[in-house]
Parts: sequence; C-alpha cells; structure tokens
Amino acid sequence: MKRAFFSWVTENPLRVVLVGVSMILFFAYGLTGIVKDTSADAFIPKEHPALVNKEKLSQLFGLEDPIVMVIENREGVFNVQTLELVYGLSETIQEFSEVRNDGVTSLSTQKNIYGIANGMEVEPFIEDAVVDATEAKRVEAFIDAFPLMQGTLVSRDRKATLIIVDLKDSTDSESLYFKLQELSDNTHSEGISLYVAGEGAVSGYMGSYIDRDAMRLNPVAAIVIMIVLYIAFRRLGAVLLPNLVIAGAAVTALGAMGFSGVSFFVITNALPVVLIGISVADSIHILSTYYERRRDLIDETHKEAVIETMLEMWRPVGLTTLTTMAGFLGLSLSSTMPPMIYFGIFAMFGVAMAWLFSITVLPAMIALLRLKPSPRFRKRESDDASSLSHIGKIVSQHPKKVLLIASSIAIIGLIGLIGLSKLVVNEDRIATFHQDEPIVQADKIINSRFDGSHYLDILVDSFEEEGLFEPSVMQKVEEFQSYVETLAHVNGSVAYTDYLKQMNRALFEADEKMYRLPASADASAQYFLLYSARAAADDLEHIIDYDYQKANIRIYMDSGEYIHEKLVIDQIAKYLLQDFNTDALKGEISGRVNVEYHWVLPIEKSHFQGIAIALGLVLLMALISFRSLYLAVLVTLPVVLSILMIYAIMGYSGIWLGVGTSMFASIAIGLGVDFAVHTAERMQSLRSVTTDMRERTVLLYSSTGRALLFNALALAFGFGVLVTSKVVPLVKFGSLVAVAIGSSFMFSLLIIPAVMIVMNKDR
Repeated sequence: MKRAFFSWVTENPLRVVLVGVSMILFFAYGLTGIVKDTSADAFIPKEHPALVNKEKLSQLFGLEDPIVMVIENREGVFNVQTLELVYGLSETIQEFSEVRNDGVTSLSTQKNIYGIANGMEVEPFIEDAVVDATEAKRVEAFIDAFPLMQGTLVSRDRKATLIIVDLKDSTDSESLYFKLQELSDNTHSEGISLYVAGEGAVSGYMGSYIDRDAMRLNPVAAIVIMIVLYIAFRRLGAVLLPNLVIAGAAVTALGAMGFSGVSFFVITNALPVVLIGISVADSIHILSTYYERRRDLIDETHKEAVIETMLEMWRPVGLTTLTTMAGFLGLSLSSTMPPMIYFGIFAMFGVAMAWLFSITVLPAMIALLRLKPSPRFRKRESDDASSLSHIGKIVSQHPKKVLLIASSIAIIGLIGLIGLSKLVVNEDRIATFHQDEPIVQADKIINSRFDGSHYLDILVDSFEEEGLFEPSVMQKVEEFQSYVETLAHVNGSVAYTDYLKQMNRALFEADEKMYRLPASADASAQYFLLYSARAAADDLEHIIDYDYQKANIRIYMDSGEYIHEKLVIDQIAKYLLQDFNTDALKGEISGRVNVEYHWVLPIEKSHFQGIAIALGLVLLMALISFRSLYLAVLVTLPVVLSILMIYAIMGYSGIWLGVGTSMFASIAIGLGVDFAVHTAERMQSLRSVTTDMRERTVLLYSSTGRALLFNALALAFGFGVLVTSKVVPLVKFGSLVAVAIGSSFMFSLLIIPAVMIVMNKDR
C-alpha cells in the first residue's frame, strides 16, 4: 500500500504539487485575518480574577495603563521655559484622537487645593499658556505645599515632571505611543529632554519593536539555513525545494490561526522559526537518502529512487513527527497562558503539515525536477562520510570509553540539578527592550526620580453610601498606606484620604500640623462638597465613586520584576486578610502589577510539570512507535540530558526562567528528539545489512550521521542568528535552543549507538 501511494505521487507529481500550492494559497488568505495582541492581559485567561478586578477598576474609576511623557530639566522644572512647554504639550496631546476626554494629567490640568479667606480654592497649577517668573515661583510654592504631587507629578528633586496620558481604548496604544514619540522628537527646547514611557507605552511599542526585529532576523535565519543546505547538497534545487515544505508548515499554521480568530501574540513570533527548523530537518533527511541512492545505485531509475527513498524515510519522518507533536502537546496541556496554549496547538498543526508536505509535495518535486547529485556533492559527501566514519569507528571500538566520557552524563545531570536550584523565575516587560532604547531610559528616569512607573491598585468597598468617610474606615486606609510604604520597591501611594488631608490643611491656613484626616464623617463630606463647588464634580472620579462607597488606593512601585511584585503582593494580601478586611470594609488587589504577577505565576507553578508531561508524551510516542521500552527510554535520554545542561547554564549564568525562556524546553524536546529518533531508527533498519552493532554504528555515521550533522548545523545557526536580536529575551532564547540542539545531536550520536553496542540489543 505504501509503495502504491508513493508510486502514485511520482506518477502524478504536477497534480500533487498543484494541490499543495493550492493549500498554501488557501491558508495564506487566513493570514489576513490575524490580529496582533501585544498586551500583558493576553497572557492570562479572560475570566481570571486578576483581569476581572482590573476590568472592575476600569469601570469604576476609568483607570487604564497610561502613557507617560517625562519632561526633564537638570536646572529644575519651575521656570518659565519648562512650565510653558508643559502647558503647550498638554494642550496638543489632548487633541490626539486616541486620548480620552480630560485624559491628560499635568501641571496645567491637575488641580491644586489651597486655602483662601472664605474657604478653599481649587484650580490648575498652571492656568495660562504664558507664564512669568513670579507665576513659576508660585507654582513651586504650591507643589511644596501639596505632598501628594511630590514623587507622582513632580520629581522629588524638582528636575522632572510628568504628563500622564489616558487612552480612550487600550488597542490604540501603539499609534498613540508613536505620536507622542514623534512629538517628543520634534520638540526642541534648550536644556530640556523629553522621554515617553509607562505601561501603555510598553504595550504600544512592543509589537512594532518585535516585528521590526523579526523582519530583520527571519530573512537572515532563512539565508543561513539555505547556505547550510547548499553546502550539504551543492544543488540549487535541494536548497529551494525545502522552502515549499517550510511554506506548507508555516503558512498553514499561521493561516489556521487567522481563520480560527486566534490573536498573534508576542511569543508567536517564534513559531515560524520553529516550523522552519522542523521542516528543514525532514527535508534534509529525505534529500540525503535520495542522493545516497542516486550515488550508490546507478542502475536504479529516477522514479524508483524517489519511491525507495520514501519507503525508507516515511517511518523515521513519521516517528519524529509524532514525538515532536507530543512535545508541543505537553506545552499546550500544561500551560494556563492562552498564548502558550495556542503556540502548542498551532505548532502541532504546523508539524503535521510539514510531515504531509514532506511525504507528498517534496517527493513530487524531486520527481518533477529529476534532481541529480553534483560531482562536487559526491566529493564533499565522500569526504564527510569518511570523516564521520572515522568517528563512528572510534565509537564502535570504544563504546565503554565513550559512555564513560559521556558520563559526564551523570555529572551533567548533577550539575543541571544543582543549577536548577539556582534557577530564578522572573520577568520584567521593560527587559524585553535593548538597554539603549529611549523607552528603557525613560523608565529608569521615572523609577529613579519619581515614586515609580508600576501601579498596584487596591479596590476598597465600604458597603454603604458615604461609608468611606467613617473615621474608623479612614484610619484603616491611612494605616494601610503607611504599611505598604514600608515594603521594598514601594515608594508611595495615593488615596482619597490624601486629598482629605490636603483639604484639611488648606482650611487651616496651610498649617503643616493640620495635614491630617478630618475628625468626623460629616467634616469629610463637607470637604468634598466644598471641592465639588469649586471644581468639576468628576475631578476625583479616578480615586472615589459618586456615592463615596468605593475607592481606589494606587500604590507606586519602582520595579516591574516579578520577584519584587510577588513579595509586595503576597505581603499585601496577607495584610488585607488579617488587618484590613472586616464585615464593613473590604480591599481587593487589582491593577497592572497584579495582572503581571498572575501571568508569570503559572511558570513558577507549572513549568516543570509541563516538561514532565512533554517528556512523558514523547516517551509514550516512542514506546508506541518502537514497541520497546528500552528504545523509548534510550531515545528520550539525550533530550533529558540536553535540557538538564541548559538548566545548569541558566542557573549558573543568572538567566531568568521567564515567559520567553520557559518555552525553550518544549521546543528543545520537539526539535532535539528528532536526532535520537533518527539515530535509533537507522540503527534498527541497518539490521537488514548486518547484525553486528559495531558495523551498524560505522554505517550510521557515514550515512544518517551526515544528514543529522547538517540538520543540527541548520537549526543551530538558524536559531543562533537570534543572538544578534534587539529583543533581549530572544537573544537568550536563541542561545539556549542552539545549545540544546547541539547537545541533543551530540548525545544522540554518541550515547545511543554506544549503549546498543554495550547492551548488544536493539529492542
């Protein structure tokens, strides 16, 4: 039946190729339906409590992830030049279509609260476009008398101020970021520097930043792989044909994403590279076997060579497809992050399509083009085979020594386990960008000069109208603020109580001693009534609701690292449970920091579980395929060793286990197991040639060994290109995968034959 199928393929090559190209074109149409989602929210399920609370925060107080413009003047910001610039920029930014009505917070829009003869005045710090020296001094005095603005709107050293911009819709963050960046670049004022940052800016810039990097790197990776293919086969056809298989895998997988409505996430950028690697591997093995037959069996017809090649290769290609799919299935099953779940699913689909194109379109194209090995290829292959045969002889003659050397195995495993104990689960979205990027510099300025650019919010509910004005409730809020400001990386907080203190001070002739909470609920209610009489009723809607029942406490952190966020959130959760929440008062954790914490947390909880599932599935597939527990374990061993070695490198070099790097293990399993499967399968198939394991080893190295070598080179160099990336996690990811591929190749060719010789059995 298999012979009949491949005979039909070689007899109808044009029909097979047309069907394949039609499939590619059909799925290419699906690419038009792909929608990018670069937000951090994409990494946790929509029904997750952290996202539900963040949505509640948005509905109650209109709080989203803002984009922040930093205006820095090393001579100080309280001068005519800087304050007029703040006013002008604020007016310009408010006109941008992406900005919410009254969505700009700056010295020209933020309201000052101070006392007057007959009560309290509320007005912007800067009231006019034209500012004189006297007015600049007056603004400085007002900021000095308003502690809440120090560290949040104006830096404590008075050398920088912020313009905080709220979006109408978070999906507009990319276009608004570039508008603000262009405005910043085109604004020239002596002695003043402008930067754009904030959580909204990170989301807005990240998608285009990664896309631009991918547009530069993916072609380079493809060219590098093609160069390796040319060196391996010395024929243009052998370089171009694998591209049809690559297109069949990558286009169909991404097109299927478009048709199914699944978003293109940040980590999806790695999917084409992975599928290119898998597709090239199958093509290299099929082309190598085909060229070997054309070299050795001169009397065999062209079609017979294609048919016999596919009859020899369908099984190992099928086995590697199953084991690779098992690795990605493990990634999908173990993860709670939608991007990783979908990555696993569509990687599996792409792998399956690579297999389909490899056993249909590739042999059909070989039959159509009637590929012949070039004289240069014959010489090169002969030289390679001779060199590899020499290594094969060493392995066959000294298997115990090889195993002894390779048992650095036990040492590598031990080092890996020790390195595992040093591994740190951590993530910081700003660390995605290269250190030279303006957005990174802006983030450093905000976190060093201000209270911080990372927001953790606490939703407070008093369960009754004006319940927030009860002295006991206000005292609890104040005590909570005092507590959180003792935590590492927390530099400040803002709550409605801070405004009440400022109002109390204003009504007592700016007496510093009166910067405290009003004595009664009635007084607090009166203060807010006075405020609303002097200003817009919605001025404070971002911190307290209309009924004075619900409020928000915003906490400012100077670090976005998961290890710092985790410590703060864990301690706050404990405080809320033990010292804050009662039958009359409840606080819930919300905000961007909470979302980031919860999308990294699953890595800490389930990463190693996912690796165990992936390895278990690979072992199961190998067991079903080889029908031998001995061979299944033997095939899995090189991958386990390479992963342990990578964990050792990560642990000792301080590479974080984050969203990007956590994927390396599943991909290393998916790609690395191919070397082991091809090695074991070839050792078995050589039974028809010889029963001597030593002879089989020499034959393995001179035939399949060469294909595996170029397979490893193509993958290692392809992923190695990522070390030139501007996306920092991609540099680490590419390095780790390249090392994992190299080590899987080495372990497979050394350990599997050596063990088979020592054990003297192949089943």
